[in-house]
Amino acid sequence: MAGSVRFVPNPGLAAELLSDPALQRDILSRGQDVRRGILAQLPSGKSGGVRVRAFAGRSYTDTQGTGREFHVRVGTRWKLGHLIEFGSVHNRAYSPLRRAVLAAGLKLKGGG
Repeated sequence: MAGSVRFVPNPGLAAELLSDPALQRDILSRGQDVRRGILAQLPSGKSGGVRVRAFAGRSYTDTQGTGREFHVRVGTRWKLGHLIEFGSVHNRAYSPLRRAVLAAGLKLKGGG
């Protein structure tokens, strides 16, 4: 075929993009937007904003010797934080993480 172009995917494209410090700052900024959104969605009082401390931070993981992967993790270290996110028999689900992720224009992936 004359004039045809063959596409050859670059398997390392994501790693190359994520190694850019400017892109890492932008991704971290999105994570901080999600963190602020979480804090805005929390119920007031002792069961909510006082105990729950949301965090957003960058981290790197080694992918089995293939190099470092950049991640932004957003969440809480409060051991009962899942009750605010998912609710229980006596607690309604506020869903601050899911709402904040969607409000930031991101997709939520994973979970249990």
